[in-house]
Amino acid sequence: MIILLPLILQAEGPYELDFADAQGDVKAWFEAKGWRFQGKILKMNPRFEGGALVLETLDSDSGAFIYEFEDGSYVNNANYILIDWGVEQYPEGADWEGPIDKSRNTRDAIDVIISFGTEKISSGKLLIPNMPYFIGLFPGDGETAGKAYYGNYWQKGGRYFCISGSGTLEPIQTRFALSETFQKTFGKPAPPVTGIAIEVDAKDTKRINGRHTKAYIRKISIVEM
Repeated sequence: MIILLPLILQAEGPYELDFADAQGDVKAWFEAKGWRFQGKILKMNPRFEGGALVLETLDSDSGAFIYEFEDGSYVNNANYILIDWGVEQYPEGADWEGPIDKSRNTRDAIDVIISFGTEKISSGKLLIPNMPYFIGLFPGDGETAGKAYYGNYWQKGGRYFCISGSGTLEPIQTRFALSETFQKTFGKPAPPVTGIAIEVDAKDTKRINGRHTKAYIRKISIVEM
């Protein structure tokens, strides 16, 4: 399911986000491409460095950059996603293990979330908004690579896959099957991809070296069959 194939990462798909030539104000750059912002993502010292988007969480915060495809431009038959990224500091105190009916400190230095379809699936909690089906991908520090984890919410329609569990500080090149994994996980054919997000969650983690997390991402490509 997860294969490190540097050359394949050069492939172009129906949607691609490439930071190779990105420069200037991060907020303006994302707004020009139709992305919106959630939580404290703009307080995470977002910047462009060396052809990458760098996110450095100085406080115990969470946030995301979010892109929603317009109706008529959904990605049908999304075969796989390619991500070129890495982590320089993982959140100290994150804990994805344990019974899913118990609250766990499910945090990440960076997480790419892919939304499927438009049907809103229950979050499992009255005050938490419902969301479409989704798959989240995150590099872990001690989690099991390839394992599907549950969050504390959206357990019916969401899974978080650890794509590297060794806590590596080396660049990570990810090739992850989307439609196939969706079918195996939720027992039904994958709806079109309708959204994508880049998220950071450092809540309830410890500050080390003056920060909670630091990660970067160079390129994301979604490839159809």
